[in-house]
Amino acid sequence: MAVELQKEQDRNYSRQRRITQIIDTIYFEIQLNIRKMIILGIVALGIFILSLFLGLWQLNNNSEAFPTVESYILNYLSFIRLFILILAVSYGSNMIVIDFQEQTGNIIFPKISKDRLFLGRFLSRIIQGGIIILFYYWLILIPIYFEFHLIPIDFWKSLGFALFYFVDLLAFCILFSAIAKRTSGAVIISLLIIIIAFPIINSIFSLTTDFEPLFLLDYYGNIISSILNMPEPRFSSIEIEGLTIYTWFTPSVRDALIGLSIYLLIMLGIAFIIYFFRQVEEQ
Repeated sequence: MAVELQKEQDRNYSRQRRITQIIDTIYFEIQLNIRKMIILGIVALGIFILSLFLGLWQLNNNSEAFPTVESYILNYLSFIRLFILILAVSYGSNMIVIDFQEQTGNIIFPKISKDRLFLGRFLSRIIQGGIIILFYYWLILIPIYFEFHLIPIDFWKSLGFALFYFVDLLAFCILFSAIAKRTSGAVIISLLIIIIAFPIINSIFSLTTDFEPLFLLDYYGNIISSILNMPEPRFSSIEIEGLTIYTWFTPSVRDALIGLSIYLLIMLGIAFIIYFFRQVEEQ
């Protein structure tokens, strides 16, 4: 009986230690990146001010420039996908590669297991990026409510998808952080694929098929703004000299939720597997 009690106490202590190490990692990472959070918060503020002045300029030239609250919100979401990409690259590209680049792996890994370190760092980056996205949406609440005296439910849906899309882009950048030899390499690869490779692939498919590009991660970012004015149908087709070109505007809410979830699980799973074997090889 005493032996069983001791085993149960050991298991409880082990669970508490795992949770404590993950929480400590989250706290340490947030402290380590506090300067980055401030800088990115200033960038968010700059984007808000730019959007505010653009909106005021349009209203001064045309009092009916924003006939609905949704159209006014869209003015502030013009740069949201680019900003989320900046956040994801800033927080994800160095998460894994930094230990090997700075040769700190042998110091860190024996003190905390790789799964706890991975989870703690990932959660800390979600928290940091999520705070900045929430800060930006909080900023745009002010002029929206001042101008229309209401906040539509789709505004909160847009916020939810902005956070979900950020987590997926973060996992995407972490994957290349696990592969690259240096942080700069992870940054360059992530940006090239999102900004150049995916749009080129999408263009090729639009010329050859009517298939919705649900396999492209950047396509899911369209729903952040489209949820405010969901187009119906969600694609357009133009026939030029016998060639039909299909342009998809946004995934549906259901497809976005499913697609982003699948992408997240796959990318995090692959990143962790690479991280596991890379740690063994470089120790």
